[in-house]
Amino acid sequence: MSASDDQTGFYFNPNDRQVINILKEKLLGRFEHLRLPAGLIPDTINPYSYDPVTLPKGDEFEHVKKAFFFTNKQENRTVKDGFWRISTLPMKIYSKGDMVGFKEEFNFFWSIQNETIKTNWFMNEYNVNQAIFSDDERKAIGNKSLVMGHGF
Repeated sequence: MSASDDQTGFYFNPNDRQVINILKEKLLGRFEHLRLPAGLIPDTINPYSYDPVTLPKGDEFEHVKKAFFFTNKQENRTVKDGFWRISTLPMKIYSKGDMVGFKEEFNFFWSIQNETIKTNWFMNEYNVNQAIFSDDERKAIGNKSLVMGHGF
């Protein structure tokens, strides 16, 4: 899953355990050592403040139809013309027998003139299980929470 900035043909399709690891490294400030292409996972875009049609997804979106974002966990997932609604209970993610994180799926619904229309747009939201951090890591992180969402 590593890549240098000049690597051509890089394909980014992490499994759930890899997403949790990436998220953990981001929380610990060690994201850069993963050597992923610059800008692959932006943390300046809050996907919950856009409807899926207007969401800036990056250059590679047209090729893979999937975008990834780092953002803080939010309760309000409502935008101007719709909302993201949870569609699954949190699913536990395991690695080597340990529960390392959670994944929830959200679907996007248009809200037009008092009518709610389900779309095919979805987003998976990942959260790290705080128990996988050492005491020192928990102190370093403090109250930071970060979500890695992907979908569409």
